[in-house]
Parts: sequence; C-alpha cells; structure tokens
Amino acid sequence: MSRYLIGITGMGTNPHVPCFLDAAKALAAALRRLGHDVAYADTEERAKGGRLIIFGSGNLLQADGALGPSEVIPDDAIIFNSEQLAAVKDPSYFLQGYLKFRNMHVWDYSQVNIAAMKKLGIERAVHVPLGYVPEMTSITNLPPLRTYSRWPEA
Repeated sequence: MSRYLIGITGMGTNPHVPCFLDAAKALAAALRRLGHDVAYADTEERAKGGRLIIFGSGNLLQADGALGPSEVIPDDAIIFNSEQLAAVKDPSYFLQGYLKFRNMHVWDYSQVNIAAMKKLGIERAVHVPLGYVPEMTSITNLPPLRTYSRWPEA
C-alpha cells in the first residue's frame, strides 16, 4: 500500500488552523483502515517520503499570492479543500491559492464545490466525502438518562 503524509499548514501561527485537526485525524484513520501507512508531515517524516496531503493550503501563500520562501510543494501533493465555495457568489476569491496548485489533485468534501472549481479551471478535483471512523470517538457513552412518565413531585 501507499504511504501518505498529512500536513496542516500554519499550525502555531494562525489561530484558525486547529479547525483542520478533526478532518485530518479522520482522514488518517480512514487511510489506515484501508491499509495505508500514514504519518503527520513533520520534517522527520517528510524525509522518509510519502504522498503529501495538505490541509490549509491557503496558509502557504504570501499576501502577493506567491509561495512562501521556505515552502516546497511536491508535484504529487494533494490539496484538501474545506472552504464552503457554494456559500459565496464568487468563489474565485477562495480559490486564488488553488489556482497556483492547478496541476495538483484537490480533494473536496462537496460535489457543489467541485463544480465551482471546475468552472474556474481546476480539473483535478475529486469528491472525498467526510465520514465516521470509530477512531474519532472521544466521548464515552453514558447510560441512558432516567425518563419520567410525569414530572417528579417537588
């Protein structure tokens, strides 16, 4: 099977970036269930190789739209989009960064988003719906609450 590296850009520098954690963890668990080797893309793991899946790719770009000086994106990297493109009249604002990655694969949770991307020339967008994996269960089930057929007397 394949080896995947999951990267979340901007961690520690952007207060909104932790919003990607649950999706990244769920994707990692799902890929492992399919028999793939998965690691988080720190410097040590990237040196071992693997196909990079990037969450928060917009954080790779500087204000002028260029990649940051230390950013090297492999040609086979996968960009995971989580922007709600269907919620805006003109999604091109959100996709400016993706246009830099036009030749890469883009995974998206929404068929509607994929249609918006294709209209803007992003042809390699693939629907990858988010789903449940047992590894994401973090709250222990409690026994059912006692139900009353009528309000208890005070």
